[in-house]
Amino acid sequence: DSHGVYPGLVRDLAAAQAVPLVDMQASSAALLRRLGEQPSRALFLWVPAGDVNYPKGLQDNTHFSPKGAEVMAGLAVDGLVELRLPLASDLVRRNESTR
Repeated sequence: DSHGVYPGLVRDLAAAQAVPLVDMQASSAALLRRLGEQPSRALFLWVPAGDVNYPKGLQDNTHFSPKGAEVMAGLAVDGLVELRLPLASDLVRRNESTR
């Protein structure tokens, strides 16, 4: 968790303004804890040495891999559905494997 007080401030603002909030910080943190350190690496840019784009490899725990981006998008869809926002009926969840 590298966001400091920011997530709490956003939660407070959403509550004060009575606007829906998809709390991606909370849902992604819960998912990463549930998966554990080693399995969650597949969601981030961990690239072995020799990759054409990263000849020396890369261990990036900030930016998502394509799989991680899809999983996080799924969490966003879940949040919209849970909030029963009208937009939710237009969204489709493609990957059920990490729920």
